[in-house]
Amino acid sequence: MELNDIQTQLEQIAYRDPLTDLPNRRFFNDTFRRLLAQARRDGVGFALMLIDLDYFKQINDTFGHDAGDALLIEQAARLRAAVREVDSIARLGGDEFAVLLPATTGREAVEIVCKRIVEAAALPVFFNSQAIRAGASIGVALGPDDGEDADALYKSADLALYQAKREGRGTWRWYGQAVSTAPSSLTEA
Repeated sequence: MELNDIQTQLEQIAYRDPLTDLPNRRFFNDTFRRLLAQARRDGVGFALMLIDLDYFKQINDTFGHDAGDALLIEQAARLRAAVREVDSIARLGGDEFAVLLPATTGREAVEIVCKRIVEAAALPVFFNSQAIRAGASIGVALGPDDGEDADALYKSADLALYQAKREGRGTWRWYGQAVSTAPSSLTEA
């Protein structure tokens, strides 16, 4: 085996999720910080979307971990189909995914992607002749406007995700919506 092949394999292990073959949290963090720095430098915004699969724990408990894995693999493929080639998708862990939409200036473009993700996630996944139904909840924050740094921006998207789940799942919320409707304990920090 050549040195280049070994290096490629090591990068694959370090930056890819072995189950879904999506970039992992480490790759996401690198891309996210780079995109945030670029947005500040060039004045071009971007969107951060945090996505949780709805009822994933219940699906794992009911149908087993193999079914949960099949669901994750299928949802990863659906995420790939819902975004542009220039967008970045990552599996952060468990049933958590993230999408970065670079050079996004308007909410309309983000709303279109959110709608595609939510609709695709709601379609059944078949495993051992069982139709498994999940969904997706999405929290959206705009960089760099919704956070001073990567941690603050991530927290903004996470608050929006929490709000989407609180309001019934299978939908998306913007950071501004989450703050205006969040209980006071969430906004005091």
